[in-house]
Amino acid sequence: MSNITGYRTDRVGAYIDHDPDSRLDYTLDWSEWLASPDRLASSTWTASTTAGDSNPVNIETSTVDALLGTTTAIISGGTAGNIYTITCHIETDNSLVDERTFRLVVKQRSL
Repeated sequence: MSNITGYRTDRVGAYIDHDPDSRLDYTLDWSEWLASPDRLASSTWTASTTAGDSNPVNIETSTVDALLGTTTAIISGGTAGNIYTITCHIETDNSLVDERTFRLVVKQRSL
């Protein structure tokens, strides 16, 4: 899981900035974690919620590329100032299970 392009890390772990008006794809690369010939079979992405959130993060779709060993989710929304925990739970053809989390820091982005 060393390929984290676009993600930053701090003492808590990985995070990425996200604009509340954006609709973007986020990919996790599991290829270095998978032992050959095992492949990804499924993935489930979830986002933490905040009570009273007027614009919660929405995970619109998620896909698995078994050949590349990646999982991708299209994520939109979020309230500026909130930090959401995004979790990707995977299962492999050999019935192995794992998950990874990162934080989605929502803020109005500008140049």
